[in-house]
Amino acid sequence: GGAGGVGWGACTAGDGSNDLKSGLLGGASPRHQQLLQILGVFVAAFIMWPILYLLHDGNIAAGGDGIGGKDLLAPQANLFASLTQAFFNSGMEESQKH
Repeated sequence: GGAGGVGWGACTAGDGSNDLKSGLLGGASPRHQQLLQILGVFVAAFIMWPILYLLHDGNIAAGGDGIGGKDLLAPQANLFASLTQAFFNSGMEESQKH
């Protein structure tokens, strides 16, 4: 738990520093960069939500399984689901054996 948090923090800090340096070289201030990153998150969420909703419900209405089914594969979601299951299921069994 703790090591994962430290690793996540280090990766996020490195990513943020890289973004800020690139923006500074392009002439943008850190304040404007942060504001536009926040705006980008909200714009993407409001654009992608209805598209994903329509894809999912439309596929189910047509007899499919929705996002993650055979017609609308979600490889990254399946990857993270597999990792989560491995960490919380078999990972616990392995650590209890030692």
